[in-house]
Amino acid sequence: MSLKSIRESYTRLLDAFSGAGVKLNESQKSDLDTFVLALESKMGESRRAAIRQTKKAVERKMEGEFRKVFESVMAGMRENARLASLI
Repeated sequence: MSLKSIRESYTRLLDAFSGAGVKLNESQKSDLDTFVLALESKMGESRRAAIRQTKKAVERKMEGEFRKVFESVMAGMRENARLASLI
């Protein structure tokens, strides 16, 4: 669920309450607003944490791949130098 859909759902919930004749006082409205803001904040934090963890995982994988390629290139260069010295 995205932050936009949470806001839209919250608006629809308030409209449904109003349509059903439920009157929220200022304290209740404030509590609901606080709840939705906390939910949005927690989702944002979770999203940022997931992005950080994914970035770390990708960096570790890319570092490993780079190391393999680099070592392969270095081995090829050593072999090339060895063969060149034989000529």
